Amino acid sequence: MLSKTQYEQLSNAGRLKVVDRGRRRTLYLGSLPQTTIDLVDPDRIVAQYIAYLHVGMVFLSTPREVLFLGLGGGAGVRSFRSSYPEIDITAVDIDPEVVEVARRYFFLEEDEQLSLVVADGRSYLNVHPDSVDMIILDVYNQDGYPSRIYTRESYKIMSRALRDGEQGDGGAGVLIMNAVGWLKGPRSRTLQIIIKTLRSVFSSVYIFEVKQSLLMRALGGGAGNNFIIVAQREGRPLSRRRLRHRAERVQRKFRCHNYVRLISSYRETPRLDEDIPLLTDEALSRGEVRLTV
Repeated sequence: MLSKTQYEQLSNAGRLKVVDRGRRRTLYLGSLPQTTIDLVDPDRIVAQYIAYLHVGMVFLSTPREVLFLGLGGGAGVRSFRSSYPEIDITAVDIDPEVVEVARRYFFLEEDEQLSLVVADGRSYLNVHPDSVDMIILDVYNQDGYPSRIYTRESYKIMSRALRDGEQGDGGAGVLIMNAVGWLKGPRSRTLQIIIKTLRSVFSSVYIFEVKQSLLMRALGGGAGNNFIIVAQREGRPLSRRRLRHRAERVQRKFRCHNYVRLISSYRETPRLDEDIPLLTDEALSRGEVRLTV
């Protein structure tokens, strides 16, 4: 299929490129695809991991404010806005070029429900403590993970930004992360570092494996699979049975996603290798730990 480059620019995060192939438009950062939309139906979910972001609603089904850290072309933001019109959404991205591309090429427009902010994610959270019910973390640069946003200190800032939820609805606020890589095997070190570091801050961590089409796996360039990681700072871990019960309840409430199917991709946290380190600001500054895709 012939492709056409609509936009190409070197930005703070790396080289941005918008490419059309048939009716699909994809934003690339370096060689990594960030967002794909259907030009005929921009609200249709193309990349399956976008659907899996909605698994967070199983843990907290009545969020009032959702914060996206990382925008890309805005497919995740668009999906939440169309699915839950009563939720206020803020999307923060450090790169003004990314925000402009989302507006111009991916048709993302601000309104009473959605605010787009150009800012460093950690700096934004530091001045907005106890301000949101749900954080969706999906931040990458052209080299993969910008490690500074995935340190223990960064997770602590996110934890402080999360409000307590409604009683009986999961308790504390929820962090949802889109992580790319391998859960097991010789290339699993990055995800193991992320999981271990998350568990040093949040009391409960859940992993869901995204079921991708062969096409989306090919577009991913062999960078591993997508995993949606959900973390809560309070409350006892939920059993598979309790997760299903909640998913059924949320599905009756919203009917816009198959929440039962989403939670069926739950994966047990792998046994972490003994030498897996915590990712801290200090270890990062010393060059002792880094994340790769």
